[in-house]
Formats: sequence, C-alpha cells, structure tokens
Amino acid sequence: MDISTPKGRFLKIVYPLCLFMLVLTGFGQMPVYARYGIASLPGLAWSADFYFTHALHQGFAAFFLALLVFRAATWFALERRGRRLTGAGAARAALFAGLAATGTVKVLKNMSGAAFSPDLVLAADLGHVGFTMALLATLGILAALKKPWLRKV
Repeated sequence: MDISTPKGRFLKIVYPLCLFMLVLTGFGQMPVYARYGIASLPGLAWSADFYFTHALHQGFAAFFLALLVFRAATWFALERRGRRLTGAGAARAALFAGLAATGTVKVLKNMSGAAFSPDLVLAADLGHVGFTMALLATLGILAALKKPWLRKV
C-alpha cells in the first residue's frame, strides 16, 4: 500500500497506535500496573482498572481485526497480482492469526453457556501471551532489519 495515499497514511498512523493500545491494555489484564506503581502516575490510574482495560482491549481488538481484514481483502482484490508475501510477511501473518485464534477462544470462554475445558482455557491464555511476546520480538527485529511484508513480482 502506497503511503502517499490518504488510505496509506491513515494505516501508517492507526496500525502502530492500535498495536500499542492492544499491548498496553493487554498487559493491563494482568495486575502489573498497580503492582509496580505505574497506575499511580498522573493520568494512568485507569490502567489498574481491570474492567476498563478489558473493555478497551476488546474494542481495540475488534478495530484491529477490522484493519487486518480490510488490508487482507484489498491485497487479495487489488494488489495480489503484482506483489507476493515475503517470509517476513508470512511470519507476521501467522503470528497475527495465532493471536486472533487465541483471543477468540478467550472471548468465547467468557460468554454465558460456553463450556471449555480448563486445559483449553489455559492453552489459550498462555498461547495469547506467547504469541504477543513472539509478535513484539518479531516486529522489533523485522523493523530493525527493514523487512517488508510484500515484494514486487
């Protein structure tokens, strides 16, 4: 996607902002902000409120999934003929798919009437954290190496 277009500039700004908020609110699901005094910093008291960070996390997750679906659809519909996914792009896509799958299980387990085994819930929780850490490391390394998602054919 060309960043000189309004759509490209929008995604260039919104994508990392959304990822940042997902990480921030995701870690807010664990009691680290109150435990380490981050919530006592001015303007960050909300970060220790589990229910607020949970709602924010789910809202940003829905928005981020919409961004990913939009980007995948535009690639399949318009750009696929001239570009191919790189190995770095495939790694990112696989990590995002893992996060989406484990996040979906985590959302579904909280719905009334849902019955998941404790082992599946534990696997989804640990998998979600694991995929998050792997994604953060991968994105950092690929950004440092300037590896693109796509290459021209």
